[in-house]
Amino acid sequence: MAKLINDLLSLAQMEDMSFEIQKVPFNISNAIHDVILSMEAAMTDKKIQLTCSIEPDVMVKSDPERIKQVITILFENAVKYTDEKGKIDLSLKKSKRHIVFSIKNSGKGIAKQDLPKIFDRFYRADPSRTQETDGYGLGLSIAKAIIERLGGEIRAESVENEYAAFTWTLGL
Repeated sequence: MAKLINDLLSLAQMEDMSFEIQKVPFNISNAIHDVILSMEAAMTDKKIQLTCSIEPDVMVKSDPERIKQVITILFENAVKYTDEKGKIDLSLKKSKRHIVFSIKNSGKGIAKQDLPKIFDRFYRADPSRTQETDGYGLGLSIAKAIIERLGGEIRAESVENEYAAFTWTLGL
């Protein structure tokens, strides 16, 4: 229940335009590595193979806690929905004006009809799995609200029974 309340508060804050976001320069490459370290045990339990392509020392001026929250949400979902002995590919690339973060996991994927709704609050593509996978269907809506509030874009793509991929871009 505490997680649900915290998620709802986080979502409300991001949608409240009077809520000030703190933008400071920080090393997003290091933030991603921190999240990876926090997820190692879960990946080991499921024997997930992780492939990373993270440009080193990428600096971005944004809200470090909110960005780390988005990375964590997407990484937790990738681990949760990757099959045993599956694969996760993660990348961070920098261009002249923005960064591109991408995470792709093997597994069940997302049905084509569900893709347009996955960022909606409380949406669960497979309600019968709610107990099995935990959560309330708020993570992706929080991630979207944060990225959009920070001036970026997030999108998802999937091929059912193959993979799901999430990509977001953010200005430097």
